[in-house]
Amino acid sequence: MSYIEKAFAFALCFSVFMAVAQTKRDSWKNGRFWALLLCVAALHFIAIALIPVPEIKFGLMGLPLALVDGFAIYGLLNWIERRFPTKKAHKAE
Repeated sequence: MSYIEKAFAFALCFSVFMAVAQTKRDSWKNGRFWALLLCVAALHFIAIALIPVPEIKFGLMGLPLALVDGFAIYGLLNWIERRFPTKKAHKAE
């Protein structure tokens, strides 16, 4: 992958995480939300930086992958919030 394509991949990854964070505004005060998002983001950025990708034209092929990735991250965060509720959310029930 060229440097331009790698920069495009980083920009897509950043925009996906910003979109997920914007849609989960009720979780912003929860430190666990930010820790999970940071861990998943770190894994993504490490993968983009270290995993060699064969020479392909990344361009528009990255957009559907970013969409699927965004839904997967959003679903993972929702699943973790339901599976492991915080004490405040547990008391509200």
